[in-house]
Amino acid sequence: GNHYARSMASFALLPIYTGFSFDMTEKRIGFDPLTEGDGSYLWSVGNSWGTVLFEGKREVLSVLGEGITLTAFGLPKNKKAKRLLADGREVAFSQEETILVFNEMLINGSLEIELE
Repeated sequence: GNHYARSMASFALLPIYTGFSFDMTEKRIGFDPLTEGDGSYLWSVGNSWGTVLFEGKREVLSVLGEGITLTAFGLPKNKKAKRLLADGREVAFSQEETILVFNEMLINGSLEIELE
């Protein structure tokens, strides 16, 4: 009933707080949290879900549910990447403003970004 809808409305705060964005047609996921500094947050898209970790000079997208196919990853404002690892393998990428663009790939474990 209406009590379920009310409790689910609280989950609307999570994407706002984490700056979560996802575009299924572009296969792009991104995060730009409202708070700066270290933190770990939950994300969920369709059958894929996991956590994103912000820790010093690295960001790690961990996939805990089904794998997710991506071609781009959005960084927080004013961040530059120097290295990208997908499931432990180094991946070539380009950076357009705050978006990392790479060849389409299925991520089953993690996407790790080393920042400058």
